[in-house]
This record gives sequence, C-alpha cells and structure tokens, in this order.
Amino acid sequence: MAVTGPGLITSGVDPASPLDPRAPSTPPPQGRVEDRSPQLGPGPGEPEATRARWWLVALPYLAIACFVTLRVWVDFAEPQRKAPEWVTNIYADRWALYRVMAYTCLPLALLAAARLHAGTRRWLASAWGRRATAALLGAAVLFTGLNYTYFARILRQPGWVQTHDSFHYTLGAKYYAELGYTEFYDCVLLTKVGRRMPAKARIRDLEDYTFGRVRQARQRLAKDDTCRPRFSEARWAAFEADIEGLFRRANKPSRINSRTLGDKGYNGTPLHAFVMGKLGQAVGTLDIVTVARMSLIDVWGICAIGFFLCLAFGWRVGMLSSAYYFVAAADRFDMIGGSPSRYYWVILLALAVAALARERWARAGVGLTVSTALVAFPVFFWLGAAASFVGEFLRGRSASGKRFLASCVIAGVVCLGLGAAHGDGVRNYTNWVDDMRIHSVDFKPRDLEPGPLTATPGFGLGLKFAMMHSVREDDRRTRADRVREYRRVRAPYKTLGWFLMLAALVVATRLRPAAACVLVGCLGFWALQGTVGYYFVCASLLPLLLAAGWRSGAQASAIEALAPGLSPASRDRWAPMICASLEVALWMINFHALYELAKTEDRAKMLQVDLSLGLGVWMVAALLAFAWLGRPLRSLRARA
Repeated sequence: MAVTGPGLITSGVDPASPLDPRAPSTPPPQGRVEDRSPQLGPGPGEPEATRARWWLVALPYLAIACFVTLRVWVDFAEPQRKAPEWVTNIYADRWALYRVMAYTCLPLALLAAARLHAGTRRWLASAWGRRATAALLGAAVLFTGLNYTYFARILRQPGWVQTHDSFHYTLGAKYYAELGYTEFYDCVLLTKVGRRMPAKARIRDLEDYTFGRVRQARQRLAKDDTCRPRFSEARWAAFEADIEGLFRRANKPSRINSRTLGDKGYNGTPLHAFVMGKLGQAVGTLDIVTVARMSLIDVWGICAIGFFLCLAFGWRVGMLSSAYYFVAAADRFDMIGGSPSRYYWVILLALAVAALARERWARAGVGLTVSTALVAFPVFFWLGAAASFVGEFLRGRSASGKRFLASCVIAGVVCLGLGAAHGDGVRNYTNWVDDMRIHSVDFKPRDLEPGPLTATPGFGLGLKFAMMHSVREDDRRTRADRVREYRRVRAPYKTLGWFLMLAALVVATRLRPAAACVLVGCLGFWALQGTVGYYFVCASLLPLLLAAGWRSGAQASAIEALAPGLSPASRDRWAPMICASLEVALWMINFHALYELAKTEDRAKMLQVDLSLGLGVWMVAALLAFAWLGRPLRSLRARA
C-alpha cells in the first residue's frame, strides 16, 4: 500500500478510525494526476472523521477541562499560601515536572519514527495498530494536558491566579478609557493599596520607560494630578475595590510590590482593551476569586483546540498535535496561566487553521483576522494563507480565495470599529502604535553613540537571539552590552530574516492554505520578531505541517507530479520518510530543550539558544523539503 507525501491532494480512502473496527477491504481506485492540481500541505478532514466515535476522542479534553475547573473552583475559592500536599507528593518541584515532560516526548517520537519502516506502517494501519495508537495518544493527551494546565501552574505559584499578569491585562483593559497606556502606574499610587508602597521602591515611567522612585512619583502627582480627574466617583471606587480584591491575601492587607510597577504596563491592542473591558465590567469586582474563574475560559478554549484539530486533521494528527502543544518548551502555562484572555489569540488562530483544513474559508478568515486584531503578529499567518490563495488564483481557481478575502475584510472592519468604540475613539490606534514604538525600543545607554536600538527580552525567542548568542554559561554582560551586540548583527539578521520570509511566501503558493498558514506564520514570526518566548506557543502548530504523512492507501502518483525526477520506488519512499524524519526531529528538539531546562533551571538560555537555534533549523529544513517536493518556482514560471 503506497503512502502519500506531506499534504498531497488525494482521492483515496483512508483507513477507518481505531475506534471503529470497520476498514476498507480493497485498495482505493487510482485516478489520473492530470485530473487534479497536486499541492502540498494538510488537506480537508480525513474520511475517518465521519466514522469515528468522536465522543471518545473528546473524552480526554473534557476530562482535563473539568478537572481543572473543579480544582480551581474548590481549592482556590480563597487565596492559597502553598500548593496542596497531594501535588507536592507527585512532583517535588516544577523542575522535576519538566524532566518528566521531557521524557514524555520520547515515546511519541518513537511513534513518529515507526512510520519510517514499511512493516510498522502496515501494523499501524491495522485494526490492532489503530486501537493501540488511539490508547497511547489518548493517555498522552490526558497526562500532558493535566501537567500543562494544572500541575505546572500550581508548582510555580501556590495560588492559581497570576496576579502580576492579571493586574496588567485584565485591570489595565477594564480601565483603559481612564488609564490609556501611560497613566496606569501613576493612578495605582493614588489608591489605598498604592499608598502602602514604600517611598524607596522603584517604579517605571510608562511614557519613556525610565525608572524612578515612588517618592518622586508622589511628589509629581501632588503638584499635577493628571489621574484622578479622569475618573468618575463610581469608577474610582470600583478601581480601588478591584486592586484591593486582586492583591488580597488571607489575614493580610492587600499590597503591591515594586516588581509589578516596574514592568511595561498594559500593551493590549484596542480590540483587546474593548473585549476585556466589557468582560471586566460584566463580572463586577475583579477580586482574586472572580479572576480565577475568568481564567478558566482559556483552559476550556485550549482543550477545544485539540478536539477541533481532531475533526479537521483526523484523530491521530489532532491528538499528537495536542500532546506537542502541552509539552512545548517555548510556552509554559505556569508563566501566564491563571491570567484571563492571554490565550484567546492562539485559540482563534488554531481554530482558523482547522477551518482552513476543512475548507471553511469564511470561518478561517474571521478567526485569523480577529486573532491578528488581538495581538497583531498573527498577521504572518494571514500572509501565509493569502499566499496559498494567490497560488490558486495563478492556477485558475479563485472562488475560495474570494470568500476568504471577503470574510477578512468584513471581520477587519468590525474589529476596527470595536477598537474605536471606547476610550479615545480612533486615536486608540495611534496611541497603541506610539506605545509599541516605546515598548519595542530598549533604553539608550549613556556610553553608546546614537544608532538603532531594540528591546532584548530576557525570555525572548527568534532568529535575532540565535545570531546574538546573548546567553552563555558565564554571561555577565549588561543590557548595554546586549544592545551593542544587536547593533553588530542587525544588518545580517534583517537581511536573512526577510530572505527566509520571502522564500516561505514563494513556497506557500504550492501549499494548501492550512499548511501555508502554519509554515509562513511560524517561520516569519521567528525570523522577523524577537518577542517573549511564551508567544511562540504558535510553534505548537508545526506538527500539522506533516499531517498528511499519516495518510495511507491513496495516490502515490501525485508525488511524481511534484517531484518528477524521482523514480517509482523513490516516490513511495522519500515523501513518507521526509515527513517522519521531520516529525522525529521536532520531538527531539523539544525533548532537548525541556531536559536542559530541568538540568540548568535557566529558562532564558533554553529559549534564546536551544529553541531559537533548534526550531529555526527545523523550520528552514521543512521549507527546503517542501520547496524540493513542490517546485514552486517551476510551477509559477509555467503559469506565467
């Protein structure tokens, strides 16, 4: 039985679900390659999706969401001072959990490696193989999901709520109309909680990101109070109550530390401010219990991602992608979990990719547009899908692209309108652009000559960090040293980043929209941005690039059209081997990153060196593999 390559358009019948003993007894009919226009990338949902008992597929995701909801509702109805004893009996600390998560990658990598051998591929396609695979993947999803959404979060911080992040992205959004992007910390100092801060504590000025002392800020506000007049009496009372409730601890007065007021303020987009502002007003006082329950929306949304990926790509790919999401070293739920709205954008992004795979073009356009409006950088994923539709247009098929574009335009207009429906109206966007300009520029050291500066976050991930090697074993350099090093690599970094982005867009013209979206989005984000590592949770979608490598019993001759130089024997061997090899490498890169994190307890090194290099090399290898199979330039020249 022949096996197709990564995401080739096929007309064969896939094996039945492992949850249904029925399986095709005869090979699928073979069709002519000339009747189709073969492409790379994941296609519409596998036929098994219509036959599987999907309530069994949904069971592990439902179990994860219900368990976390119950524990948060019961255990964290009040602020906790330490993790429950039964949790610490399982894992001594979060580093032990990371070690376990690292070793979890190995059996899943072996499952991917099993597809390299024809005999094991046949066994995986058998009834017993499907049942065994389903049991293994279901257990992996449940185990990794509980570790990701609950144990890691509780081991890092006894209380469920991430008060530091919730303070900025929930409270800051609710009072955006009064605070904007620059008045947040000053207004907090005037509240009852703010008045308890010591005068010597540090506080950041959000207008230029310089540091000062609380004493100086209070003196400035005493002369010119630009904050209190912005509030009505009712809104100021609610603002004080929210801060008091969010930082409340058992038997202690609410306090806010200098670390919280030393961050970079609220930086959400106007649409994010609108959505979270309305949600915050609807729930009332933002005490710690209310915020904990609001954060459960993220947990249920993350679990929904896995189920809908199963519907779109088949149960094998969906569950394997979910397991990879739960063990992805770039994003750890323990850092920003327990803070409402921090995962809305990736939930919408993943659902949009699933819609692209199922050829629901309007839904995909809405999901990508709203995700972009929430955090901006998913525009890379939008460009990938658009490049695929451009390729279809050049091949004479434009109906799907028109529906996608129309939905993007409509959703974009709605998002722009909602973003301007509060605060300063249309000026919300200029204010946000000004805030991002300050946010993305590092401080200017006094001993540096004028020149380009850029923020270099300690937990950043991307090509910039891979070229800077900014974290070493005995790194004692100051931030000024890092700025100097960035200046040294800035020109080659920008040149290489744009080259990779353009190359990915060209290859995307021969990919299916879902695969193009993932490849261009992840590669472009890595090559041209250098944000905090947890935003690179989008890399959890990378296994979807190899989705069609699971398929069997379909047209092997389609590979010949994409790689005409291959012999008949090579057609059946190279494409499956490429898929499986890339998948094994992806799991091993993640294993190495988690193992090093547990060993060194140095998250910055893991992100800036291990993952920035490992994932970057992997994505470039995937780009070259798809370019070799797809021959996009030859196809475009033929059409021209």
